[in-house]
Amino acid sequence: MTHNMGHATNKGSSREVFIKEFLKHHLSERIGIGTGEIIDANSKPGDARNQHDIIIYKNDYPKLHFDNSDIDIFLAESVLATIEIKSTLDEAGIK
Repeated sequence: MTHNMGHATNKGSSREVFIKEFLKHHLSERIGIGTGEIIDANSKPGDARNQHDIIIYKNDYPKLHFDNSDIDIFLAESVLATIEIKSTLDEAGIK
């Protein structure tokens, strides 16, 4: 289905939704799935941080949510794994 889409962002978004839905139905209810940034004790306001497409986290930990966005901030201690969605992957992307 995504091969019919012209823009890489659209392809990535549909793949991201598919993976999130799959994980939601196959992981424990104690595990959350989100999108956003990860902070730790050394993080400072204004620091540049990567935004992760999918974050798998322990949902009994707090997270910070921004009202006007689908982006959350996760504590590093709560994060179990991250997944980056790529529409195309080549040798440079792997490095």
